[in-house]
Amino acid sequence: MELLNHLQDLPLPPLKTAFTVGLPVIFGTLLIRSRFPLDPAHHTEPAFSPRVTLTKEERDASPYPENFFEGGRYVETPFGTIRTYEFGNAEGPRILLIHGITSPSPCFHALAMELAPTHRILTLDLPGRGYSDAPIDLPYDDRLYTSIILNVLTLVGWVSSTCTDAKDPISVLGYSMGGPISTALVRFMPQLFTNPSTGATGKLILVAPAGLLHRKSLSLFSRLAISSLLPVAAVTAIQRFFRLRYPQKVEQSRLMHPRTLKEKQDAADAFREDEDKWWDIDAISYIQSLTHSGFARAFTSSYRHAPLFNQHDRLFLHPNVQNPDLKVLSIWGAEDAIVPLRSAEELRECVPKAGVLVFEGAGHDVVRSRAREMAPVVKKFLDGEEVRGGDIEGARWME
Repeated sequence: MELLNHLQDLPLPPLKTAFTVGLPVIFGTLLIRSRFPLDPAHHTEPAFSPRVTLTKEERDASPYPENFFEGGRYVETPFGTIRTYEFGNAEGPRILLIHGITSPSPCFHALAMELAPTHRILTLDLPGRGYSDAPIDLPYDDRLYTSIILNVLTLVGWVSSTCTDAKDPISVLGYSMGGPISTALVRFMPQLFTNPSTGATGKLILVAPAGLLHRKSLSLFSRLAISSLLPVAAVTAIQRFFRLRYPQKVEQSRLMHPRTLKEKQDAADAFREDEDKWWDIDAISYIQSLTHSGFARAFTSSYRHAPLFNQHDRLFLHPNVQNPDLKVLSIWGAEDAIVPLRSAEELRECVPKAGVLVFEGAGHDVVRSRAREMAPVVKKFLDGEEVRGGDIEGARWME
């Protein structure tokens, strides 16, 4: 007891000293742990998605219920359980939709409802987003993403285990980070896009694609976040600290949850009149950040390791992408502040065959804010029609 009283009477170290000594020790420990795991041979379970961490009642009441799209199923992969949706015209051409670094598959809702009557659609929540688990012992680079996507394509029956499927080839639409991931599929798995027996080829559609951004244009903190100086755990902790103080109130969003495809198509019509009338992608992304224990790590690791920056030579100039048989369409928002329009100009330099459609007044959310105007162009392109030069409401073709 006397020792305890003595300890309580000791003066506290000055705040400056605590920061000077404590912070380097904390960050040094985290850095060492990130570089040298205690047991490198030990397999770590993934961070489970809200499929596990929330009750069914909580999932049903969330802005993103499990049956948001029809044809939902969980696919077991070596990287954790992945949420997929397959729906639309069972006899139509097949198209895979790959979302970006933050918003899960519901970001495609408006566009998917336009394509569903004529096309067979497959989309998935990438690891650490939506209802997909998040590996915590692997970098979120294009090796991870393409491996998971190939697992999904095989397990849902879109390709055979040898990738020599006799069905029509697959077309891919990648949005934001999904753009370079889609391009990586073309580079590393070109067999998905061709059918040697018929000569048919799939199409590549890039909507506001990352991959051509330049690291030197990033802010100091962003460059620090993608460097190896700060361990992922530290950046994740900083993100969570600020995220919990985000002022948005999810409960205040006006949300409805249409269930059937017909109801969703009707809701898509309502969406055009009032964007917040029945769903709110910002609420979905925000509640995902609070309820998915692996989201912050997935976001941070993707920002650091995914093919977001300086992929000109590695991906876009690769011979498989330059293949004249592969048709490429890119769609941009003229006011995109995340992937600015100058990246579209660099895409044209790398892939001259690509048609670049620019929607005036649209930002990075062009995939949903211009879904109605975009859908007819995408349909014609997937059907093999020439779309460059055509008149599209509120848009222009980059010369």
